[in-house]
Amino acid sequence: MENNRTQDLEAFETLDIKRFVDSLRRGIFWIILGLALGIGTAFLVSKLQTPIYAASTQVMVARSNTQSPVTDITQQLSSQQVAQTYVELLLQDWVRDIVTARVGGERIGANQIDVNAATNTQIIRINVEDADPARAVLISNTLVEVLSEQNESIQSTRYNDTEASLELQIKELEGKISEIQTDLGKATTKALTEQLANAKTNIDLTEENIDAIEAEIARLQAVGNTARAQTLLVTNQNRQDQNQNLLAQQLADYQTLQDKLATDPQVQQDASLAAAIQSQMAELGVAINGTRDQISSLADEITWLTSLAETGVFDKTLDDKEHELVSQQELLVSYQEIYTRYLVTGKVDGTTDEITSLEKNLNLYQQIYLNALNNREALRLARMQNVTNIVQLNPALASETPVRPRVLFNMILGGMAGLILSISAILLMNSLDTTIKTREDVERTLNMPVLGYSLHMDAKDNSRPGPHVISFPRSPAAEAFRSLRTNLDYIAVDKPLKSILISSSGASEGKTTVAANLAAIIAQSGKRVVLLDADLRRPRLHHEFGLINRTGLSDIFLEKTPLQNALQVWDDPYLSVITSGGIPPNPAELLASEKMRKILDELESMFDFVVVDSTPTIVTDSQLIAARVGGVLLVLSPGATPAEAARTTVEQYRRVGAHLLGVVMNNVQDNQSYYNGYAPYSNYAYYQSGSGNSASNGRKAGSKGKFKLPWQRN
Repeated sequence: MENNRTQDLEAFETLDIKRFVDSLRRGIFWIILGLALGIGTAFLVSKLQTPIYAASTQVMVARSNTQSPVTDITQQLSSQQVAQTYVELLLQDWVRDIVTARVGGERIGANQIDVNAATNTQIIRINVEDADPARAVLISNTLVEVLSEQNESIQSTRYNDTEASLELQIKELEGKISEIQTDLGKATTKALTEQLANAKTNIDLTEENIDAIEAEIARLQAVGNTARAQTLLVTNQNRQDQNQNLLAQQLADYQTLQDKLATDPQVQQDASLAAAIQSQMAELGVAINGTRDQISSLADEITWLTSLAETGVFDKTLDDKEHELVSQQELLVSYQEIYTRYLVTGKVDGTTDEITSLEKNLNLYQQIYLNALNNREALRLARMQNVTNIVQLNPALASETPVRPRVLFNMILGGMAGLILSISAILLMNSLDTTIKTREDVERTLNMPVLGYSLHMDAKDNSRPGPHVISFPRSPAAEAFRSLRTNLDYIAVDKPLKSILISSSGASEGKTTVAANLAAIIAQSGKRVVLLDADLRRPRLHHEFGLINRTGLSDIFLEKTPLQNALQVWDDPYLSVITSGGIPPNPAELLASEKMRKILDELESMFDFVVVDSTPTIVTDSQLIAARVGGVLLVLSPGATPAEAARTTVEQYRRVGAHLLGVVMNNVQDNQSYYNGYAPYSNYAYYQSGSGNSASNGRKAGSKGKFKLPWQRN
């Protein structure tokens, strides 16, 4: 007994593992989608985040001691305690406020600074994170600066008064020295400025004279001699006469244009013509001004040449100008030497009483100032010898790459999160799904065998009415129904079945399709089969076969039509169909009547096999005739039929004494795990005689199905 229990437990665990793996396999698309969404979301979020850079530096805390080296263990422990104290100091809000004010930008947050003391050392590590690497470096270095300042401020309080007094004295001396230097500079500058101004004035005047003399000499040399001066005089006088005549003509032309602009009616009416005349007047005005300038220039030239044209005047004038040039050049050199000496030495010629007095006072205050500086440095040295030193071991360095976000790491985490969420969702939805999905579910829930499968058959694949197995006798679906027919034959070895009832727990689970195709496939084996539509509420067989439902089972009940006349032979001579006929108001009473039993008995005597299509068990019609047939075949739709509904259906049939043969799983997709046993049919090529369909058509007919969400079963 213990062995049986162990075997049951192992079977249950194996089944659960199989269901688990099967759930993951069916949801592989959603698992991959969850993984991709997790990675993609992490990537986008990482890219949208502001990159954060880190800068780090190290400082050492050590006590200064000029009398003995730092070897005493007590002193080392004290330095470590001071280091830990400074760690807490650097983490204070007011310290961050000081640093923020110095570096500028947004306020530094507490999460941006990480300060810690290295174990058993006097070293403090400072790590700063910021969106700007340069600002992170600046913050790190500024923290060290602030720490040094606070260290000095905390430990040197006793020196503050003396140092403050010395600082005040030094500032006063600096002010006095600056004042004396300013006065001395003003006095010296005033004297020097006056002398420089005089020297500069002499230089400028001399240079102007030299330029004028050189220009005059060049002008004389251009003429050459007295004869040349006379010739130029005559030429310029002629040109002057020509310019005078030209000016007179230009003035006359200008007056003519002006009169035409003022009096001519055509010009006054034509704006473009007036504009043209005004343009000519403007050009003529420019020409008149040019002629006048030439006349004025020639007049000056004629006056100058008139004096030079006299005999002996030209040579004498040239000699005088050359001697004057030499004299002025010598004088310029003298003035320039004096000016240069003033600029280089900055000294004036001679001195004044004011300058002498200011120089003596300056020397006295400078000596006092030097003594005050020496006293301040001695005080600082004494303070440094008795306080803790803050030494920056290395300047802050920023990371070349951002420390956050870590895109690859975030993508890995996002992918793992998406994977876990998608798997969890699939398993959760599968655990909440109480429908029957597999053969194992049927056997465990209903304690009934699965006799066969009805593969998915797309209605578009069948261009004419009738069962799919007739239109496609070599399709995978037809092979599945042949397997069902064989299983039924083996069930009824001792007592052959003469009739079966096809039913389901709910509507739209495919019982009519199963009944029609099963009847057709049994007829193909050479048996005479009749298919009876006992669904007097929502009959569908006549639609399945494309028959006229004018007379049928309800007419036989009312004895309006004999049983023989209600039979409709299908294309296959071995297959006959009795439709439902008109829908009666009391179908349950008719099916429970003795008349129904007689009809079934008569059909069994007339045919080899009777297939009854009935209502689902949500109404009582099928239960009323279940015990009157040889067996009941229950149709379930995998992933759609609730387990509780199927269990209730089985219990109802067993209460009425029906012989439950087994279950047919309808509308099975070729991508479902429980269809794997029939995969060879879908992969085996076949040829439909006269239809032109190949194996791909058969596979297409068996693989089409609706898109399902991950928590929905196939």
